[in-house]
Amino acid sequence: MNLWTLINERELGQKIEEDNSKINENTNVGLRCYIKYLKNDKKLNKTQIRNEIDRLMMENYKGFVMGDWDETLQGMVNKYSKKKYCEYKNYNNEVVLFKEELNFIKNVGGLSGVKDIEIEKILFIMLVLAKSSGSEWVNYSSRDIFKLSRFKYRQKSDIQAVQREKLIYDLAHYTNGQILNVTNFGTSPSIKLLFCKDEGIEEIKIKIDIKSIENIVVEYLRWRSKEEYTYCVECGKEIKIKSNRQQYCSKCFKILRKDYKKNKQREYRGEIVDN
Repeated sequence: MNLWTLINERELGQKIEEDNSKINENTNVGLRCYIKYLKNDKKLNKTQIRNEIDRLMMENYKGFVMGDWDETLQGMVNKYSKKKYCEYKNYNNEVVLFKEELNFIKNVGGLSGVKDIEIEKILFIMLVLAKSSGSEWVNYSSRDIFKLSRFKYRQKSDIQAVQREKLIYDLAHYTNGQILNVTNFGTSPSIKLLFCKDEGIEEIKIKIDIKSIENIVVEYLRWRSKEEYTYCVECGKEIKIKSNRQQYCSKCFKILRKDYKKNKQREYRGEIVDN
C-alpha cells in the first residue's frame, strides 16, 4: 500500500510539474501539493495558480468535467494560496482524533445490511487517513480503505468491488449527505468527510507509519470497548483477548503448535538414537 500521507509535499508538486499525468494518481493530494508548489517555488498569484490548475486538469485528468470540479478547485486555490496554509507541511505522522468525531462514528448505525461495527471501522480508517494528510479528504482506493478496516465481506453476495462501491454510495447519501461527499464514485473515489473537525476534545492520539497503519483499526476497537483487542504478533490480524498470555490468532497458533510438536518429536527421536 502506498501511504500518501507520508509524502514530501514540495517533491510531489515538482514531480507533477515534470509529469502532468501524475495528477491522476492521487488527485486531491496532488492538487494541494501542486498549488503550494506554484505559490512557493513559482511565485504565482492566485489568478495565475487557478489558470494553471485549470490547464492541468483539462489536459491531463481523465474524465474531467469543469462543472463537477469548479467549486472544489476554487476552494483549494483560495485556501492553499494563503500564507496560513501554503507552507509545505512537515508531517510527524501523529494524528489526533476528537471525542466528537469518534462519537459520531459510533452512532452512525448499520447500512446496506452491514453490521454497525463494520461501518464504524471504515469511517474510522477514513478519518485517520484524512487527518494524516492534514485535510478532510480521503484519497485512497476503496480497496485499501476496506483492507485497513479489516472489513468482513458478505460471503454469498456481490463481488467485493461491488460491495465496496455500494457501501460508499450509501454513506454518501445517508441522512441527506451528513457523513461524506464523494467526487468520483468507483474504485478510487475522492471522499470528503463532513464530520472531520479541526478542534475538539482530544480522545485518541496515535502515531502512524507504514507498519502501524496495517493494524490501526485496533485502536478504534479498543476505544469502542466492544471487547478488548490486540493483534497477532505473527501476522498482524486483530484478535480478541481471552487471556493475558494471548499473542497469536487461532490460525497462527495452530501452525506454531504444529511446528512445536514436530520439533519435540525430532528431539525425542534424537534422544532414542543417542541411547
